[in-house]
Amino acid sequence: MGVTQRQIDRLQQILNASARLIYGGTKRDHVTPLLRDKLHWLRFRQRIVYKLCLTTYKALRERSPAYIRELIVPASCSTARARLRSAKTNTQTLTCPRVRHNYGERGFSFAGPSAWNSLSLATRQAPTLETFKSALKTELFAQSYP
Repeated sequence: MGVTQRQIDRLQQILNASARLIYGGTKRDHVTPLLRDKLHWLRFRQRIVYKLCLTTYKALRERSPAYIRELIVPASCSTARARLRSAKTNTQTLTCPRVRHNYGERGFSFAGPSAWNSLSLATRQAPTLETFKSALKTELFAQSYP
């Protein structure tokens, strides 16, 4: 999270080349139909969000190590946000810490809750891990290929 667009583009080129290699396309072939229709792969930026949200889901369900779980703070537990209406309802929003320098947004304690809060409520409230993965990929797939 927080890498430059140039680095994202370079990594996306690797995914595109992999898709062409698998299906025997040439360098000039359009790769979006392969990624979207045949391989069902997310674009690289959405892959990052997928991993962040999956790690956050596991941390909220206590399926991750303690050092990751303690980085996630629900809005209802935060003293500054406890009086907000969103903290009292069960929307499962998370608190993002204040960032003191530019590199702070790359850390999981900021990037994980930011990605989690951008998801729809139906996705966040998925009852099982498999249901969450399916809903998450569907939501991110719609963002990747509008």
